[in-house]
Amino acid sequence: MGLGLMDIVESGDYKGGEIKLKGLTNKPTLIVKGFLSKTEIRLDKSSVAEYNVLSTQNSVGSTVYRSEIKFKNGKKCNVLIQSLVHNAIMKALG
Repeated sequence: MGLGLMDIVESGDYKGGEIKLKGLTNKPTLIVKGFLSKTEIRLDKSSVAEYNVLSTQNSVGSTVYRSEIKFKNGKKCNVLIQSLVHNAIMKALG
């Protein structure tokens, strides 16, 4: 796995999106850029119905998670994220 391909949406409704930690409190946010617009979805209890880890892999100094996110709006996606982002999502869903 290349380090440049982390914290991304691999497949599903938001394919091509990125997951970033935003703000002073590092809120996990899914960012999907369209042709003329940008959509931001906070990954917390208000938007996520289910979060499931599909697999993990140890990488240099970090664990990489392949996870499935099911949203309350009925959409879903598979993401590839580092442990820092995974932990922030777990905290936001806590």
